[in-house]
Amino acid sequence: MHEISLGQTITDYLTGQEIENTTFEDIRQALAKMMVEEKHYPRDKIKAKKILTIPTPEGSLSISLDFVIFDEQDNPLLLLAFVPGEVISFVRQYIAAARLHQPVIPLVVVTDTQNACLVQTGDKKILERGYFALPGYETLKKLAQKAPLFKLNPKNQKAETCIANAYFSLNGPCTQSHTCSPT
Repeated sequence: MHEISLGQTITDYLTGQEIENTTFEDIRQALAKMMVEEKHYPRDKIKAKKILTIPTPEGSLSISLDFVIFDEQDNPLLLLAFVPGEVISFVRQYIAAARLHQPVIPLVVVTDTQNACLVQTGDKKILERGYFALPGYETLKKLAQKAPLFKLNPKNQKAETCIANAYFSLNGPCTQSHTCSPT
């Protein structure tokens, strides 16, 4: 299912700004509220809809990352992705995105809001599965510090780019802009 615009705006929980309402935006807003109010993530360390641009044979592909969480020194800790489907089937594409982000994001959580999977980017090891896989902020910082580093070199950059391009391109233009116009 592709994300589509609902032709309305809503107030963004993180910024207080008016943003476009889409079929998935209410879920993103609920995730942001949970991260701040229940998991104690500092609001200013959560970046929503961060654009990652990767090269492709046709030029480039822009991927909108639902949330990237940073520490107090602005080092990335976590890529949190909402997916409308089987969580585990989306993990590899978000590992590729986290590995291509500069600097590399050490942890990934993929969730459909009912289930979640916390994975180390460096070795693809699953640390936690289930509804409570998203750690609190202090635990997140410790996990990110212990996570094995992924060293991006030209060879594995090409491989990760191919993986990201293949997976994200399958989702069509909706993934690139997070909105689709009905045709």
